[in-house]
Amino acid sequence: MADLEFGEHLKVKENAMVAISQIRDQLEDAVIAIVDHPPGSCCQIGLHAVPVSRSELPEGRFNKIGMIEELEVTVEAGLLPTEPTDITLGFDRDSGTLVAYVN
Repeated sequence: MADLEFGEHLKVKENAMVAISQIRDQLEDAVIAIVDHPPGSCCQIGLHAVPVSRSELPEGRFNKIGMIEELEVTVEAGLLPTEPTDITLGFDRDSGTLVAYVN
C-alpha cells in the first residue's frame, strides 16, 4: 500500500484517505490530534490520531506538524522526540480508527 506525502515529515497510507475525507466533510473546523494511548491500554502499536474540532483543543498543548489538504494535523506537546520525526497516518480496520506511526 503506497504512502502519500504531505510535506517532509508527514505521510498518509492510502487506506486512511477515505476516513480523512469523511472527517473533513462531517466535522467543521476539524483537526487530527495525535495523542498518547489512554491509561491502561496495552499491546497498542502506534499512537491515536483523533479527529476533533479545533475549538476543543486545549490552548498550548498541541503543536501543528502539517496539513493533509485543508486538514491540519497536530501532536500532543512532548509526545514526540525533539529532532525531526517522520509520522505516517494509517487506518486500523479492526478498530475503525486512525493510527499514527512514528518512524
